Amino acid sequence: MALALAKRLAPLAVASDVTAAVSGDILVAIGSANPRSHRQAGCIAMEPGIALLQAPIERMNDPGSVLRDIAQNAARRLADERFDMVIATGGDTMEAILDGLDIYEFEILQELEPGFPLGRTSLGDGRELLIAMKAGGFGDDDTLRRAITRLRLGTSVSELVVS
Repeated sequence: MALALAKRLAPLAVASDVTAAVSGDILVAIGSANPRSHRQAGCIAMEPGIALLQAPIERMNDPGSVLRDIAQNAARRLADERFDMVIATGGDTMEAILDGLDIYEFEILQELEPGFPLGRTSLGDGRELLIAMKAGGFGDDDTLRRAITRLRLGTSVSELVVS
């Protein structure tokens, strides 16, 4: 829907091919207590090249402190050049990570699955970082695994470029 709206509002837009591929490690931050997110994390926990940060499955008395800890840990790890992607479950989780990295803008490239957007941004040192975010209860148990496989194989996306 966003692409159709953008085309309608920006008639000078043209499509160009972009390949979104992950060659480095992927940081996955599970900020949601939703059991589905934790099952999805279990499906990727042993994959090589995946670093997993995970909130407890039990709801905590102070979920804000759990979120801050995950976001701070994620920001520290993403400073390592071996990471070129972060996937977060939960909008609050992604927002906290981006705030911790002083990132206030990004571009959306595509959806990995409906409701699971993929974007890219630049870190303070100029490195490009792919970012993806999904709601905690979204998808089936293999949603994260499929997204990671797709990104590791490289996927051609149609990006909207406004002239």
